[in-house]
Amino acid sequence: MQPVIIKWVDITTELVWNDDKPKIKPLEFTSIGFLVEDRDEYVVVSDTDGEWGQHTAYPRGCILQMRELKDGKPNRVAKVRNKRTSRKN
Repeated sequence: MQPVIIKWVDITTELVWNDDKPKIKPLEFTSIGFLVEDRDEYVVVSDTDGEWGQHTAYPRGCILQMRELKDGKPNRVAKVRNKRTSRKN
C-alpha cells in the first residue's frame, strides 16, 4: 500500500457566554497512513500496511492536501478532488 500524509479539517464547537463574539474556526490536522481506497467521495487510510489495522475514511470535502510518501519523505501531491481546492476566499 502507498504511504500518504493527509492534511484535513474537522468540525469545531465552542460554547459562547454573554455577548462575546466566538473566535472559532475549523481545526486542521495532519495524519499519516497507508492508502486503502481512493474514491471520488472519500479516501480510506489504514494505520498499518496490511489487511489488519484501523481504517479511517476522510470525506473529500475535509481534505486540504494529500501527499504520497517515498522513502519516508513527501513525494508528490496526490489529486485532491473537492470543491474546497477551487474555492476563492
